[in-house]
Amino acid sequence: MNNLNTLPGNEDIKDKIIFLKVDFNIPIKDGKVIDDTKIVKMKEIINKLLSRKTKIILCSHLGRPQKNGNEGLSLEQVKNRLENIFKKDIVFLNNYLNKETKDNIKKSNKELFLLENIRFHKEEENNDSKFSKQLASIADIYINEAFSCSHRAHASVTGITKFIRSYAGETIINELNSLEKIFNKTNRPVTCIIGGSKISTKIDLISNLIKKVDFMIIGGAMANNFIKYNNFKIGKSLFEPHKEEIIKEIISTGS
Repeated sequence: MNNLNTLPGNEDIKDKIIFLKVDFNIPIKDGKVIDDTKIVKMKEIINKLLSRKTKIILCSHLGRPQKNGNEGLSLEQVKNRLENIFKKDIVFLNNYLNKETKDNIKKSNKELFLLENIRFHKEEENNDSKFSKQLASIADIYINEAFSCSHRAHASVTGITKFIRSYAGETIINELNSLEKIFNKTNRPVTCIIGGSKISTKIDLISNLIKKVDFMIIGGAMANNFIKYNNFKIGKSLFEPHKEEIIKEIISTGS
């Protein structure tokens, strides 16, 4: 963790535009947020950055639009709840991939800006270099506060860092410190529970963790791959096809 670059507390960032990667992938029903826990957890971090006279562009995904379509997945649904929590007007940016965006943000009397669902752009999940550069061009500094997304090689996670001064945020540091305590300063045995739908996006994480824990419990749709691999029927349950070699590798590593 010593190689992580963090924003110094005494650095002068007044008037800088911060591209803040967050995880606002929150449950929404009938166009209304039904659980704002992830937003509330970010309130203190965002307010501390704003207190340093910055402007902040919030970037998040919501759902899987490239798989399920855009309907019902606009982050504009989150805007009102954000405004209620921060007690500030927030500018929603739908069309922002142009040369005027950065100047318009600098000239604005607003402090907080929210990008439309970043996954509406297929280039995000493709980690497209041109798209990454466009994202970087609208800000001065990049900070990643989305620990839950940091295992993904997406444009707003890894690609953007090639074109802008970038830092790991407090959330990343706190989560890594917690993991370090669990693995290095906790009485054995240690059990890790991991879930999700895709093994392919978590293979590196699983392979790393399985060497450091005594037991690993895999749940969610990922578990179906292991069940099917062992010749049990899973019916119509969700699983990721053609991942037998990955599962074999995981089982071999954990043996």
